[in-house]
Amino acid sequence: MALIVPPVNDLKRSAATRSDGEHTMFPTLVALRDDRVLAVVMTPRLAITLSAAHTLAVGLAPDVLALAAQVNLEDGSQGIAYTSMTRDKQAGFTVQGYTQEGQDITFGTPKRASRRIGP
Repeated sequence: MALIVPPVNDLKRSAATRSDGEHTMFPTLVALRDDRVLAVVMTPRLAITLSAAHTLAVGLAPDVLALAAQVNLEDGSQGIAYTSMTRDKQAGFTVQGYTQEGQDITFGTPKRASRRIGP
């Protein structure tokens, strides 16, 4: 996550300064291999972003694919959710809260989800 969080935070900061009035960060898919970012796919729609996952997974053979998207948290605040899957089929979910005052954004520390989902 150390390679994914800083650039995603920069993307969110960029979204906050858009001139069209929309400040939502587009869903972003990041492919990593050997501690390097191989590719980033960012589109306005989640379904379109996710459609690139298969191509990235097969064509680039990354160690990790991660999806980052802006979310509304349970307490009513905003955050960025990171969902990752490794080549070894290990999944992870991390949430990073943030506060925004105008164009200034303060990011919290990313925290792994502690609740187990499924059987």
